Amino acid sequence: MVGYMKRFDPIFPLAAELVDSVRDELRGGIVRCVAGPNALYIREVADVLRADEVPAAAQASHQELRAARIRAAIGEVGPDHQLAFDEKFELYSEHETIELSFPSPFLKHAPARLWRRRDLDGTTVEETHTGSYAEAFR
Repeated sequence: MVGYMKRFDPIFPLAAELVDSVRDELRGGIVRCVAGPNALYIREVADVLRADEVPAAAQASHQELRAARIRAAIGEVGPDHQLAFDEKFELYSEHETIELSFPSPFLKHAPARLWRRRDLDGTTVEETHTGSYAEAFR
């Protein structure tokens, strides 16, 4: 269910249409999702009271399990203390690049952005589409 709500973002139908138009010519792509710890975002947008009722042993066990899963999935990673969010999909064909970028889910009503760069008779054309400010979460 990761990313489920992204299908409801107002820009998604246009992105799907552009991808469909080059589907048979696709040569590659990149999917990138960088997200710092949620606590770094939440402190900026909401007052959240944290329960301190979780036993220290359970917290330690969770931290060890989390670290083991990350190592198993992607190997060793650096410290997780950055306020960073970057969720982007880029697809490449011979003459065109389509890039879809989603804002942090903690920024309500922030629009997704869609870029299309293509060769048109020897000239590079770049289109930028900004989704609406309607909330994509359902």
